[in-house]
Amino acid sequence: MMISRKQHEDNLKKYVELCSTGITYVEMAKIIGVTTNTLRQYKKKTGVSKKDNTAEKEEMFNKIKELYLSGMKLPDISSCLGINPRVISSYKYQLGLTDKNHKPKNVKGKEYYKIIMNNLKAMASDIEKQ
Repeated sequence: MMISRKQHEDNLKKYVELCSTGITYVEMAKIIGVTTNTLRQYKKKTGVSKKDNTAEKEEMFNKIKELYLSGMKLPDISSCLGINPRVISSYKYQLGLTDKNHKPKNVKGKEYYKIIMNNLKAMASDIEKQ
């Protein structure tokens, strides 16, 4: 299906705007109403690609590591950060974290939940700041 030149130019503008947001190419394609292959063509044509989010990813890795080492389980970390549990599991693997003894030593009952609650509060305040 052919689109008009105006529509094509509008799509290119939307693509350039969305690149700075950091969303995935799949999400971009849905918003613009094109395929990911078309986005690759836009990338070649404009020379613009998604923003570099290495700092954000590094921060996310640190949060996941901190929460995991504090004793939180993957589903809890997932719901806290709003990330799919499979992605958390993949990050955990990339960080070299194992399932053995991830709960802090000498932490029992209420202490354990205090640690988790403090981490959740810290995460909530970080999210509110953004």
